[in-house]
Amino acid sequence: ERARLMMAKSGGIRAGKRVRIDGLTKATENNGVGGTAVRQEGEKWLVKTETGEELLLKEENIHPDEPQRKKARFADEEGGEVEVVKVEDCNDQEEAEEADEEDPPYTTWANDIVNIRLVTGKGESDVVGSFNPSFTHQVFFTPGEGEEPRKHEELIIGYEEPKIDIVYAANTLKAGVDFKHCGMVGMKLLKEENLSRTNVLSSIEKRAQCDYATKLPAVEESAEQPFTPCGKLVHEEPCKEGGLLQMFHFIANQPAQVTFVQRLQTFAIWLIETGNAIEVPDDSWNVFTLYRVQQKGGKDVHVLLGFLTAYSYWVYDKAENAIDKRRLRVSQCVVLPPFHRQGHGSRLLKAAYKFALQDPTILDVSVEDPSPEFQALRDATDGVLLHQDGSVDALGGAQPPLAEVGRRLKLCRQQMKRLAHIANFHKLGLHDPEGDPEAKDPEVTKLRLKIKGALYRQALCEHKGVVHFDHQDDEEDPKEKAQNGASAGSQAVKEAAGSEEKEGEGEGVG
Repeated sequence: ERARLMMAKSGGIRAGKRVRIDGLTKATENNGVGGTAVRQEGEKWLVKTETGEELLLKEENIHPDEPQRKKARFADEEGGEVEVVKVEDCNDQEEAEEADEEDPPYTTWANDIVNIRLVTGKGESDVVGSFNPSFTHQVFFTPGEGEEPRKHEELIIGYEEPKIDIVYAANTLKAGVDFKHCGMVGMKLLKEENLSRTNVLSSIEKRAQCDYATKLPAVEESAEQPFTPCGKLVHEEPCKEGGLLQMFHFIANQPAQVTFVQRLQTFAIWLIETGNAIEVPDDSWNVFTLYRVQQKGGKDVHVLLGFLTAYSYWVYDKAENAIDKRRLRVSQCVVLPPFHRQGHGSRLLKAAYKFALQDPTILDVSVEDPSPEFQALRDATDGVLLHQDGSVDALGGAQPPLAEVGRRLKLCRQQMKRLAHIANFHKLGLHDPEGDPEAKDPEVTKLRLKIKGALYRQALCEHKGVVHFDHQDDEEDPKEKAQNGASAGSQAVKEAAGSEEKEGEGEGVG
């Protein structure tokens, strides 16, 4: 009831809801900017903008953001018009209706009352990070009966003022759970509402599995023990906060490494929307961990900042007719929230690239179902690599050497196409995202329509439930390209096959 009244008081705004900023008198540049409501802090809301900036705003300055529908114009690869198929997509409307629905009584939203802490010892000053999970729907839910879908996702049912603290040793990741509440709602009241009480500890232990300690002092003791990270040190650099940043790599095939990875995977459940724990031991799983190492009391104190997992699997190298190649597919990339906006995600991705470049058996690096945030990180990181390689001008040309640059940097084909578009924008000087999209420049218009056409084909493929491969601008002989022109349209939609990267399968990368 309190949650319902709070939501009504805040004009229908709740954590996770899309909002738009308006009415600011000081930071006026943020007026009209969209974002997501993260959580309420007293009388204000913490809002994460589309640019990644976090702002603490009054309720009067944020409003629910209703998506606007616009007609778009596309061009196919020959410059003609692409037939626009009207697709009834009600996902946004359904999500808006679900967000406006009242939560059942006697429930509390889990994202608000679960707190995750990283500690290096027993004192209050030894807490090096504290944050709420981004997602709890994979841990807290009521299973449906028979074939019915599960319900009451992200809700803790049947407790008064529940509070869940999950404490991790910042080095070993030994974890413990502390669950407190001010009382339980009677079973009779719950049955009247057709509700069942959430078994909090059992839900966490079964759905975010690892070897949890029975008492929190055991976690603090583990944090104070001498610690050596798993694997081999592959990179080291000074840290701005003092000490060093150290990157380690290992294969998750030994008992101690398996235990550590299982602890690591609980963060994937809390921080990746569709995250699933990887299955170890397995010689194909590569794990990269990033630590901050500082001196305290005459000993090294390790704090985990983030990690990346990548799976290595066999792939056929068509260009060289080789059958002994492997592809390194990034599955998870997680930087813990207290350490965001410090370049750690790019460091982890570069470590995977460096590992691939040093292994002659790895053909390229791909990513499994990247989230929009990770794709932006990937584009920025790869753009820096292209500048260092001196390939930006070549990729922005009429005949971009996608295969040549891709093999040299070990970047997959689909990503090279994105980078070619980015290089085109760079060549045309389109650096202002708020510039006039209808600028009367034929080259700009051509590029814009080309990209919109590719996005349209990808969206159409997703609606039809098939994997999308963009075959535009493939490097072909001009005569062969002319012969294949008639069938180019049908090639845009096809089943997954060969050694192409499947950018829509499995769990997401956060």
